[in-house]
Amino acid sequence: MKKLMLLIFIPFISIFTSCNSTKTPSQNNIPSTEVKNYKISDYYPFKENIKMSYIGKGNEYASQDILFDFIKGDVAQVRIINPGTTSIKVLQNKNGELSLITSRGEFYYKDDMTDLANKTSEREIILKEPLTAGTTWEISKGIKRSITNTSSKVSTPYGDFNALEITTEGSDYKIKDYYALNVGLIKSIFTSNNSEVSSSLEKIDTNAFLTENIKLFFPRIMTNDIKEVFTNVNANLRTNEEIKDTFEKYFKTPPKENLSPLISKNTKLNKLYLNTAEKKVYADFSKELLEEMNTGSSMELSIINSITNTLGTYYNTDKVYITVNNSPYSSGHIALDKGEAFTVDTSGAEEAK
Repeated sequence: MKKLMLLIFIPFISIFTSCNSTKTPSQNNIPSTEVKNYKISDYYPFKENIKMSYIGKGNEYASQDILFDFIKGDVAQVRIINPGTTSIKVLQNKNGELSLITSRGEFYYKDDMTDLANKTSEREIILKEPLTAGTTWEISKGIKRSITNTSSKVSTPYGDFNALEITTEGSDYKIKDYYALNVGLIKSIFTSNNSEVSSSLEKIDTNAFLTENIKLFFPRIMTNDIKEVFTNVNANLRTNEEIKDTFEKYFKTPPKENLSPLISKNTKLNKLYLNTAEKKVYADFSKELLEEMNTGSSMELSIINSITNTLGTYYNTDKVYITVNNSPYSSGHIALDKGEAFTVDTSGAEEAK
């Protein structure tokens, strides 16, 4: 039951595109006889650069903001931000079913997990065609989900709608999710033992982005030494923008003029991700990382430490495995074995002035 209770706090949303707007729409009147002509994509289209904000009642975590991290064809990664945590869900709209593929909690970074849709057969069906009253499916033993109304009148802070009603019933609880045509999930209501928790659509931002606060480390050449310093930047990431591109940009062009670049203009950051099982960051660079570094051993070590500290701090881990075209980092001064990682150490760094 714990997993299902979470649904009320993490709505499965869809969205429409238009100009920036918080304007309340007119009532969306859809005769129930017409719903059968629509597809899931009409009630849950994957759209870029949208943020939907929900106001909650009955629980402090029922209020939240929802954004699309990535959209890859029929698969989407949705980010859920509430007062207590940030999580993601990977969804797929395929063969007349909208399914939850996987979910990850405490997801305070931006990695693309959409490829998991091709690596697992476990999934929970959120919506199922035909979109007609009576369509029913089992999501786990003894727990059924069904379309119980195709034109339910629903009021939200964002507006009034005639909505598709989806009911999930367990032994001692009930969840009602309401989807509006061209808008998506507008309201969820969880009831159990005479208690109720709800989440209702309040606002839609159609020019949205994810803001990531990033701590960047760089070497600074002193009179007789090299000092490591740090500075903070806010990176605004749109749908399908990868965090590796942000790091590559700042590694080449530091945000302050008196900071030394970490990589050359021709160097590419090919891959970047966190292996959660190993609690290790994997960062693969192009060959120019070594070929165009052109520094002494002390500066090279400071550059590697700065890259390690930056990536490790972002992913909140102390191990960073740096490779060059998928081979372990190896230069005239530093050589690591396969799988051997650099260790984060920010103890001596000072804030850049």
